[in-house]
Amino acid sequence: MEHNPFLNKFLPVDGKFNENLFAFLSETTVALESKYAVNIRTKGREVLCLVTFASTFEEAFQIAKSAYQSSPYPKVGVDQFVVHGICKSSTCPFRGDDHFVLFTGVWSTTS
Repeated sequence: MEHNPFLNKFLPVDGKFNENLFAFLSETTVALESKYAVNIRTKGREVLCLVTFASTFEEAFQIAKSAYQSSPYPKVGVDQFVVHGICKSSTCPFRGDDHFVLFTGVWSTTS
């Protein structure tokens, strides 16, 4: 499988970003179930996004949190990580549908 060069790298969120992101997520239907986009919000505003492969929403969140902590971007206080993907859990009412899960909390510039 050829990997996209933007995988596991943060991208700044700007005007056309969401349109391009969702085009990427939808380009290969089979792979869509393993792709997650994690938007990082500060004060309700999305500032960065990470696209990754993961098994669960929680795993995508952990990958994004680790990547953010080690990224060269200037750190800001983070209120939320918003993970977008397709749920595979048999107990989820959104199983098979694209939706998001919020991971809230405060990650300071030093944590």
